[in-house]
Order: sequence, then structure tokens, then C-alpha cells
Amino acid sequence: MLDYIILGVLCSDSLSGYDIRKCIEHGIGMFYKASYGSIYPILTKLTKEGCVSCEEEKGMKKRKVYTIQPKGKEKFQEWLKDLEETGGSIETFMAKVFFFDQLPYETVVKQIDTYEKSLKDYLNVLLEKKKQFEGLKNQDDFYYKLSTLYFGICKLQSIILWCQTVKEKAPLQELIQPMK
Repeated sequence: MLDYIILGVLCSDSLSGYDIRKCIEHGIGMFYKASYGSIYPILTKLTKEGCVSCEEEKGMKKRKVYTIQPKGKEKFQEWLKDLEETGGSIETFMAKVFFFDQLPYETVVKQIDTYEKSLKDYLNVLLEKKKQFEGLKNQDDFYYKLSTLYFGICKLQSIILWCQTVKEKAPLQELIQPMK
């Protein structure tokens, strides 16, 4: 997935590997981490594939600057629009969402709808498990195990609310509730 993130970062500007790492760190770094050791091999691979070009800047230090090429833009757009790629971890999905400004609104809604449906399906599984536990008399004996089930339910409900808010382009500050 890092190759797509690098291509997405390069869509806005030509950058060095160092600059790409900084963009990732200060942008999607809240849910995706990338080290220099992982970025440079992918830049080499993307250069060999013709997705990016590399120019060496002359100066006090030799610095390689990478520029996305049409093949790279096409590869990135295909990944961004791919509905099959929407499932999986929240981190993977958020990496795509970070670049959704580059998509038409209708495509964004389809992507979020697909992800939201998978969340609702899993939420229903957890709610069924919750029903099974509700009839047990000795719930205090496994309080902390049960608390993890409730954590999962709460987390899914809040992500589903986020999906609905973002699809409607409603004010994002409404998502944040004051702490007790």
C-alpha cells in the first residue's frame, strides 16, 4: 500500500524521499507509518516501473527528486477508485480517504458506502454475541472480556457515524463529543 501512498503524495508536487517521508508523517502519519528504509526501495521500484521519474539535483548535497508520471497517476487513480480495496483495516481505508479530494463526490460516496456496509455487517455479528451474553447470570465473572465486546461495538458505531457524516459532507466538528 505504501507505493500508492507515495504516488498520492507525489500527485501534488515533485519531492525527495526525505520530503515524501515528512509529508506522510505530517499527513496520514496519524494512522500510517513509513520509514525511510521502506520508502526508498519503493521509489526505486516505482522508477523502474515508469510510474515516477527521478532527477538528481546538483548542489551542496546530491538530492534525488521524484516526479509522478502518467503511468503512476493512472495506477494511483485505479487504486483510489477500487471498491474491492475498501475493506480491511481502518488504517488501510483511512489511507485511501486521505486522498479522496482527488475523486468525484459520487465515487467517494460509493467507497464510503461499501466500507460502511462491511462495518454494519460486522456490527450485527457483535450485537448477536452481545445478545448471547445478556442471558448469562454470572456476567461479573468475565466483566473485562465482555468489556472488549462493548469496545468493539462502540468503535464500530462511531466509525459508522463518521461514514454517514463524511458522505453528507456535514460539519466534522459535530463528530466530537465533549468528554465527561
